[in-house]
Amino acid sequence: MVAKKSASPSTCRQTNGRTVSLTRRRALFALGATSLLTAFASLESGCAAFSSLKPVDVAITNRAAESASRDATRELERLATLHKDGRPSVCFIGVSGGPEAASLSDATRERLGEIKSVKFFEKTAVQAALKESGVSANNVFIPSEREKFVDALGESVDYLLAGYVETRELDGEESGGKEKMKRVYKLELVELETSKKCEFVADL
Repeated sequence: MVAKKSASPSTCRQTNGRTVSLTRRRALFALGATSLLTAFASLESGCAAFSSLKPVDVAITNRAAESASRDATRELERLATLHKDGRPSVCFIGVSGGPEAASLSDATRERLGEIKSVKFFEKTAVQAALKESGVSANNVFIPSEREKFVDALGESVDYLLAGYVETRELDGEESGGKEKMKRVYKLELVELETSKKCEFVADL
């Protein structure tokens, strides 16, 4: 008499009439665990890369601020010669858009402060007007927001000047036929009476 072999509970399991191998289930579990560990490793790698971003290069920001400010200075001095009612007033809002913003703002304000033919508002007065009006520095050029800001400033303003850090796509000649991007520092000057704009751009 031959004894019947019983299925070992450690190797097979009966579920709704279908036999599922525990070995296969363990393999799938191991595969899932490996995928999860890989995902965590990728996340840690991404965080490490983010935390190791290069610090702001002061030499580069100063050079960009000098270049854009020099061009803006030339235009402001030209406009001053056309102004009939004393020195034109210029309100420099500051710089936004990148980690270099504070350095660019300080360097630009220092450079523009050397112009004697125009009147610049003090940084504290500008910040106080922004706070009182509730207007964001990025929205000062919107007519309705600009009006609230100027009212809070308490004095007439001939020109608004603001800086931005931007990323721009290179044209075909600059990129050598390949799509590439570059970061720039842009100063934008707006004459309030005519809404005429001028831009002064330097590479970062």
